[in-house]
Amino acid sequence: MKTGDRLTAAVASDRRRIVPLFAIVFLLASIAHAGQPIKGAFDIVLGATFDRFADGELGMGPEYMWAEFPVPAEMPILKHFRVLFSPIGYRIYAIQARDSLPDAATCRNWATGLFVTASTKYDGDDPPTRTTGRDDHSAFEIEQSTLGRRIAIRCSATGELTMLYEDRAVHDEARAEHKGWDRVTSNFEAGRYADAVPQLTELASQGHAHSEYLLGYAYSQGLGVVRDESKAEQLYRRAADKGMLNAQFSLGTFEMQRGRLAVAQQWLRKAAERNLRTAQVNLAALYLLPGTLHDETAAFGWFLKAAEAGDPNGQYNTCYLYSEGTGVSRNEIQAWRWCDIAATSGHEKAASKRDGIAQGMTVPQLQQARRESSQWLDSHRKP
Repeated sequence: MKTGDRLTAAVASDRRRIVPLFAIVFLLASIAHAGQPIKGAFDIVLGATFDRFADGELGMGPEYMWAEFPVPAEMPILKHFRVLFSPIGYRIYAIQARDSLPDAATCRNWATGLFVTASTKYDGDDPPTRTTGRDDHSAFEIEQSTLGRRIAIRCSATGELTMLYEDRAVHDEARAEHKGWDRVTSNFEAGRYADAVPQLTELASQGHAHSEYLLGYAYSQGLGVVRDESKAEQLYRRAADKGMLNAQFSLGTFEMQRGRLAVAQQWLRKAAERNLRTAQVNLAALYLLPGTLHDETAAFGWFLKAAEAGDPNGQYNTCYLYSEGTGVSRNEIQAWRWCDIAATSGHEKAASKRDGIAQGMTVPQLQQARRESSQWLDSHRKP
């Protein structure tokens, strides 16, 4: 099957029991270096290996970089963990945990338990721990100024429990790194490549993955440097080998655009399996190209995965393959449904394609398709 302009392959640009809580309090005892498991005071791994590149650019902000990670199912509360780390040294300086409890009273009970456990644990440290708490048990704080350790526990009026561990010394280092890194990225985004490229080159020579990635993009596009595909590939690969999600995607796309499909498949699959939607779309598009890797069933599967995750191109292409019977049995109801969802997501071709599909459908089929589309959109609507 030819992808043509009918199918939006869209190869993206490079661009109240306290005992269970003992296992939670805490990651504080041994904050691991980036890339290592984060363990609690009782040697329980609270998450999979911390991946500083888990969310790519989604984890970058003007004053922070973060990555979220899963926790064991048996943990009773605090299901959402986020690690904050410095942008150059990738050093962890804070860990945030939160959970929504049934009500404020339940939240205060858990907060009290967490506070008692943590303050008991650190009471014998030198220098002594300073602990404070509100009379209503909705907020507590543990602080050791000399050691730079701070733990804050809060309950909201609606029962939202949050806990923060902070290493203030590393936090100060991270703040200084952010100032420097913000200058580099601001110059790059503003097109001041004469300033940005030397800084990126210096950091890349030290093995800084984000700099390798941006510098690779600069060489692939000729931004402030002479365009050099070989150099771009080398830099992308260095960042990709370190596990940087966006670099894996960009390297795979870079190789795909140059017809090196076997290598492209390797890197796009890595990124796709880490749930990067654009990588899933590009991998699906790769499987529709002629050659030994041509696999329409696999293409449909990856388009559908991206569609379910909310990617408009994945949604449109899922619609298209359903309408053509490519990689899946022909199904007008599912085709209309996915084009309607894609149109709602802003895909420019989806509404026209949906209306064309509707012309060959019966009234009951169209009613079912509309109902299924509405149900999907309602269940995926962001708060």
